[in-house]
Amino acid sequence: MGRNKKMKITKVNLYDVRLPLITPYGNSMGVLYEFTSIIAVISGEDGSFGIGEATPAQPEYQEETPESVWKFVTEHGKKLIGKELDEAYEYLLGYKNKFPFACTAFMTGIEELRKDSVITPDGEIRFPLVGIVNPKEGEGLEEHIARRLEEGYKTLKVKIGFQID
Repeated sequence: MGRNKKMKITKVNLYDVRLPLITPYGNSMGVLYEFTSIIAVISGEDGSFGIGEATPAQPEYQEETPESVWKFVTEHGKKLIGKELDEAYEYLLGYKNKFPFACTAFMTGIEELRKDSVITPDGEIRFPLVGIVNPKEGEGLEEHIARRLEEGYKTLKVKIGFQID
């Protein structure tokens, strides 16, 4: 099923993408006003490419931060160039336990480049992931849930135990 695993990596492009949230995302550890995604585009010598990403959350949630992930990918991305796909993947496995988010950006890109992916859609796929149940001041819980269901969410996540100012 896979592609030529002997193919060498010729280029690694990295992107630090900040996605501001329309509604702050709060949980018991704090409030996020943006999600940070680190995108890695791994190019092979035949012109194909694979894309991976890592979205480290709050420092209290895991040890990696957007800054530490960026530091790792900028340092180790250079070291992947010239390696065969399997060699690069094995190299990253040595760091996976200590830097799981950072390694994921590269490893999923390599998996896609190798055609290891299980899901290969033919076209664009869109679906609402999770509707956060977090009504604003003055909005009733039932009204808020009904609105989330109307928006197409099938899964709702209830946020309790904190107060957003």
